[in-house]
Amino acid sequence: MASAPNPAGAASRTLSSLGAAGVEEIVDAAFVLYRRRFLACLVAMSLVQIPVTVGLTLISETALRKIREAGLDSDQISQSITYALVVVLPSALLSLVATQVGTGAITFLVGKSCLGETVGVVESYRWALRRTLPLLGTAAVIGCACVLGFGLFVVPGVIAFLVSFAAVPAVMIEGKGVREGIVRSYELATGSLGRVAAVRLVVALFLGACLLIGWSVAGSVTDRPDARWLIAQVPTLVAGPVDAISMVLLYFDLRVRREGMDIERMAAALGEP
Repeated sequence: MASAPNPAGAASRTLSSLGAAGVEEIVDAAFVLYRRRFLACLVAMSLVQIPVTVGLTLISETALRKIREAGLDSDQISQSITYALVVVLPSALLSLVATQVGTGAITFLVGKSCLGETVGVVESYRWALRRTLPLLGTAAVIGCACVLGFGLFVVPGVIAFLVSFAAVPAVMIEGKGVREGIVRSYELATGSLGRVAAVRLVVALFLGACLLIGWSVAGSVTDRPDARWLIAQVPTLVAGPVDAISMVLLYFDLRVRREGMDIERMAAALGEP
């Protein structure tokens, strides 16, 4: 009888190809590592995304209802605007903070797995909370650069998005600050923008397909816009960690290519006992 495949051994074989891997191998490695740490990654994602998605959906739906009910009544319109400024905007900002911390936690969890260290969700979040300011600063700088870049004929925004792919791994795994993390990402991405773009595109298409599936299922279950939106997010929630994992693997892949990082040590640490 054939023995069951060992996920750690699969991870070892996949990681050992980093530095010489193509886009397909990197994406495949992301799924391998996700299967290996599925529960931990899913819990880490859910701790942030479920309350953020549910909260923002309910708050936004309330704001839209107030606007619809206001009609042409100036007092009602004023109250609706006040509600949006006092409740919706702070909630959206808080959700961005929570999302960045969650992304940092998943990045730390997966990065440590690649280095042969098993860390739990609590420890990952503990470290991410310690790195909250660098994470937020990094997100703010990258966000501003992308917005300004898209305003300058789109292409600079796309480039800013691509060259910043490894900023979060640099902050979480190497302990870099905002400036150092972005510079580190730029150095790794320089000369490999096509590779980064290809991985980003494949993962985006996968997540887009998950969202379409969610919308199709949600449309057949309910007609309520808020419930339909929440149901549609379920496949994306489950598949979401693949994005962070693929960026971590791409980060390590380029470190191997540029710096000769000892990937054999990483692979051996994840190998069969």
